[in-house]
Amino acid sequence: MAIVQISKIQIRRGRKNQGEGLPQLASGELGWAVDTQELFIGNGSLIEGAPAVGNTKILTQYDDIFALTKTYTYKDESSIITGESPETPIQRRLKDRLDDRVSVRAFGVSGIESDDATGGLQRAIDQLFLGNTQISPEVSRVELFIEPGVYSITDTIYLPSFTQLIGAGPNRTVIKKSTPGPIFMTVNDNSTIGNPAINPDNEDAQSTFHTQPKNIVIKGLSLLANQDTIGLHLSSCRDSIIDNVHIQGNWNEGDEITTISQFGEIIGTGILLDSLSLAVTTNNNRINNCKIGNWQRGVVANQKVNNNHFTNCHFVELGEGVIFGAQYNGDGEHPTNTKIDSCNFENISNEAIAILQGSNNVSQNNIFTKVGNSFGGEFMGTHHCIFFNTPSNKSINDFFARTENLSTNYLEQQIPYISEIGGNVTYDNIFDQEVTINTGNGAAYIRIPIDYFAASGAENSYMTSTTFGAFVLNYSCVNESFDFKRVGKLIINFDNFGNDKFTLVDEYEQIGDSQYESPFGNDYAETDIKWSASIIDEGSGSGSEITNYVIYLFAATEGLQTSSKFRFRISTTKHAALI
Repeated sequence: MAIVQISKIQIRRGRKNQGEGLPQLASGELGWAVDTQELFIGNGSLIEGAPAVGNTKILTQYDDIFALTKTYTYKDESSIITGESPETPIQRRLKDRLDDRVSVRAFGVSGIESDDATGGLQRAIDQLFLGNTQISPEVSRVELFIEPGVYSITDTIYLPSFTQLIGAGPNRTVIKKSTPGPIFMTVNDNSTIGNPAINPDNEDAQSTFHTQPKNIVIKGLSLLANQDTIGLHLSSCRDSIIDNVHIQGNWNEGDEITTISQFGEIIGTGILLDSLSLAVTTNNNRINNCKIGNWQRGVVANQKVNNNHFTNCHFVELGEGVIFGAQYNGDGEHPTNTKIDSCNFENISNEAIAILQGSNNVSQNNIFTKVGNSFGGEFMGTHHCIFFNTPSNKSINDFFARTENLSTNYLEQQIPYISEIGGNVTYDNIFDQEVTINTGNGAAYIRIPIDYFAASGAENSYMTSTTFGAFVLNYSCVNESFDFKRVGKLIINFDNFGNDKFTLVDEYEQIGDSQYESPFGNDYAETDIKWSASIIDEGSGSGSEITNYVIYLFAATEGLQTSSKFRFRISTTKHAALI
């Protein structure tokens, strides 16, 4: 049947907030409050089965559903007691619960790569972390969550104290910048909306301990630069955490590695740490689980930067890795007390760690693969893996992939052995190597680099020549066919300042069955290891531009009828009195 007319439906209507207000509606009767734009229906009587006499409000487009939802209870399970008793749980408004963490979507940031996210992202940070005069600053310091997407920006994003940026994970949440200038930069508490305190000549930018940027947290995102710029600039920043962040540049093998000038601008750097003064420093920051790749330099630190900790980070495809003190700006203003721990350095053209000025910095438990080879193989060392220009820095249990290739292979083949750690240094390691002492008058050959200097070129290398120093080589020698074992410590002191002098001191214990005789009737005295050594310049005459000195060690035996396994490690090395 066709509908030709809809009759007008009349319901009770009036003003809720005038006279006697909303009346009791009959069962199923509708009532419209004109002044508040609310709709109600009568419950009905108890005889009809209604749970209570009254009116029930019907939701319309004019209602705020969050204002009506006032009884959110955590878990809503009796097994978890949030209040004083199971019968009195803590209840919160759903709106309050949702506002515990804020999304950048609330500030109009879409995460679509073609959209410009600069204004919305900076506005979100300013509103939440620069302080709102209507609420206490502590209340606004919530997590700012950045959903998966590509957020294209055209200007530096400035980070004041207490900023918390939480992404969905690297390569899920990507901040992409295509213009010069840092992607992220810290600013102090004198910053205001639209006026970040970044100019040292600006009175507002003169940080103090209390106003310097602090307690910043950045987690789970990628910073992607398409310019030779800076990924993250920590300026006079303290007590902050950078965790699970990928900082990606656009530098590639074969691109230029510029020299850091004394007072020039630093670019092409994944993370830059600098400080305003000795009183206001970048300190006590933790950089964890981060990947820094495709930059001229992974990390640069200058001035009084101290007590920072890099752990479980991956440095990959870099011209240089971590460079401290390239710009020296006064007595005592240099990086100190920084630890680089359990990190992986891979495909680094020049040095992975270079401490040019600074003290009490430690490289510990790091792995260096294809480092200091100008992107060549492990047998093509052209730079140190680590360089310490000043004393009191230390390497502990670092592993260098080039060592096995160059210490026992490529002997007498004119392949320069640039020391893994150069300069003024003390280091320890726990990694054994193995060679075989052959039968008869056999010998084990071990090559130990002293140091080197450049004859010409190599402006980006930190090259030195060592005049004297000492090695301690711990070794053990066993023969499975004989009841024979020798454990010792060989102390090597050398003077390479035109004298090529060195001394060998062998402290050892040798164990074996004194009653057993070899097939030749000789006792085990015939298996004694006799050490000898010489200093050789492997660089001269090989077409190389460097002069490269190594010590050749010979662990020789007499009358040994079966081969022995010889294991060794250099546990402590000192290079001193640099030219």
